[in-house]
Amino acid sequence: MDDLRASPAVDIVGAVAMALPAVTVYVVEPHVRQLPRRLAELPNVRSAGSAEAIKEADIVALLVNHDSFRAINKTKLVGKVVYDTRGLRR
Repeated sequence: MDDLRASPAVDIVGAVAMALPAVTVYVVEPHVRQLPRRLAELPNVRSAGSAEAIKEADIVALLVNHDSFRAINKTKLVGKVVYDTRGLRR
């Protein structure tokens, strides 16, 4: 999907970013070139590749069913808190 307007993940990311303004929220979305305006306007939200986001994050939230997320090496998630809302890490 190259249109995120209907994605609940956008609402979740926005809510987290607004609730935690001192925290950088990394967004990994391999199917779009730029973040929706309402996320891009938040100063603590950054678009990133999965390797960078996982490296930098303490908490990883898997909010959408992308094959590239299934392929994430589990050893990269050691020591991270992982919220898998899609059952990708089974």
